Amino acid sequence: MICLDTGVLIDYLRGEKYVEEFLDEVGEPTGVSRLALYELYVGAVRSTDPAETPEAVDAALAWSETLESTAAAAREAATIRAALLGAGARMGLATR
Repeated sequence: MICLDTGVLIDYLRGEKYVEEFLDEVGEPTGVSRLALYELYVGAVRSTDPAETPEAVDAALAWSETLESTAAAAREAATIRAALLGAGARMGLATR
């Protein structure tokens, strides 16, 4: 299963073509973490655009599966992040 991060999801909601192309090619189930949903909801609630609502986020991501947050998932995410950082990938944590 592919788990999309908040940045990619924001690009998807903004209509960035690369995300749709990736999703068309990946051929795997796609998940969204509860943390990413929370971050998207915060953005929607804070938005001054009346079309940007938590309900609009839910509707736009209806094709995805909401992933459970567990200690095992956190450990796996930490392992992946450590491997990426060890390989020289530059990445930050969400701070908004």
